[in-house]
Amino acid sequence: MNYNVGMKEELLREFSENYMEKLFYFCLRKVSDSYEAEDLCSDIMLCVVSALGEGTIPENFSAWVWRIAKNRYARWADAKAKKGVTVTGADVSEYELLDEGESIEEKIIHREELSLLRRELAFISSDYRNIVVAYYIDDRSVRDIAKENSLPEGTVKSKLSRARKILKEGMNMAREFGTLSYRPENVGLMMNGTSGWDNAPGCFFDRLMCKNIMLAAYRNPSTAKELAIEVGVALPYMEEELYTLAEAELLRRNGDKFETNFPIISKQAQEKMGAHLKGCASEYADTVIEYMEKYIAALDSAVPQWRWGEQSREEMKWYILLQFADELNYDLCKDRFEGYSEEELSKVDRKWGTSIRKNGGAWDIVGLETGAVTYTNVGLHGCEAPPERSNDPYIIFRQFKIDYKDIWKKTPIYLTYEQGEALVAVAKGDASNIAKRVLEKLCEYGYIKEKDGKWLPALLVMNKELMGKNSIPKEKNDELDVLIKKAWAITERHSNFIRETILADVPEFIREERWQIDNAVRSFSCMARCAVLDTAIEKGYLAYDENTATNALGAALIL
Repeated sequence: MNYNVGMKEELLREFSENYMEKLFYFCLRKVSDSYEAEDLCSDIMLCVVSALGEGTIPENFSAWVWRIAKNRYARWADAKAKKGVTVTGADVSEYELLDEGESIEEKIIHREELSLLRRELAFISSDYRNIVVAYYIDDRSVRDIAKENSLPEGTVKSKLSRARKILKEGMNMAREFGTLSYRPENVGLMMNGTSGWDNAPGCFFDRLMCKNIMLAAYRNPSTAKELAIEVGVALPYMEEELYTLAEAELLRRNGDKFETNFPIISKQAQEKMGAHLKGCASEYADTVIEYMEKYIAALDSAVPQWRWGEQSREEMKWYILLQFADELNYDLCKDRFEGYSEEELSKVDRKWGTSIRKNGGAWDIVGLETGAVTYTNVGLHGCEAPPERSNDPYIIFRQFKIDYKDIWKKTPIYLTYEQGEALVAVAKGDASNIAKRVLEKLCEYGYIKEKDGKWLPALLVMNKELMGKNSIPKEKNDELDVLIKKAWAITERHSNFIRETILADVPEFIREERWQIDNAVRSFSCMARCAVLDTAIEKGYLAYDENTATNALGAALIL
């Protein structure tokens, strides 16, 4: 037999015009019942069309069609006799074993049908799949299945009948997996707040499958089956992933469809916002640097004891510059709770300004399509208290995680509460009650050092009360206010551009979520710190020597 596209199309046309009606009457004579005849006829036609679709070109087409028809009827009759119930259509039991006497053509058809059937079993919902597998694969009776699932026998029969039709419809489809099934994409994460006991949401962004499920449900809210096809995962596994992601509040259900519960900003929108930031970065960086220099000079002159620690002034600038850039930007977000109802705010942790989560955390997130050209990444991490210590004093430790040279690798992701307490004790000059292992770990991180038998802070330590503007003479404050207003004008202009860009980028179901949009705007406004860092390095204001720089670069403790 030779495969030929033109011949295949000709045989399909001949089959459609000359055989379909004859096959139905053949089936009607064999089974009497018109509904069963329709099912049997559909089964025979499926075999013929599938074989032709695979390239089978029989030498005697008519004999080949009727041999398939007789073979399928024999299987149908045998299955019906074994089950003792009405069995129609392309049933699972028909595909599990091959007759020894099958011809090559029939084996080809069988393999194709079996492949299609298994494919469809992977995408039929659990309501039907469990019953189908129990009945056909495990050879369980209708009575046993009904008893095990606490269902009436009639319901089991009805589900089996419906499942056969669903499977048959699916087998007739030229099903195509989505792009994400063979070309998965990455999704970045910006998070505000604190994780819960299960390390969510960050733990889900370590898994490529989870990221692509969330991405698919964001671009196009979909059913579990549609998501399974898009990502290329069998439905039983997809159902479990969807349940887990919904429990983690990363997905939500809307009817029978799943939607991603946070914005994922496109690469194009990120680059658009980055280009706008680049246009004002130099002016903003110059303003922040001038503000910082005048502020520090005024404090050093008025209350020199406002800061201490074994850190050079050059390294200290890395933290203070980024902190001031954040503070001048955050000043625009002081009224973040304004306009929200008490019911809405009851779901918010006022300390963190983020949503209260079921896992004990308080966080909001923004996803990022990767590949956008942006500034050097600068995150801000701190000291995390476990849930059982959430009411203990808050430790104001900050570590800017700077993805420049090898700085990022030199510091831990965050300090434990025990380590934070030890750092505070060292900064206050009394570490006598601190476990040696904790002190040695902080020394390894570069946050403290041992000198003349004493432990000393190796990072910037600041007195919260003395570093306030009240410690500075009025005339100096007036100069600083001018710079503050200038910085505000720049950041407000950029923040408005961010909001417009995000609203134009996100889908409608996210656009209506005001809290999510506000969080996304704040998150991208924080990129101002990244622009300030890059500009300060380009201008030579910040210098980095990887041979001499300490691990405490970008870190500070505030008491």
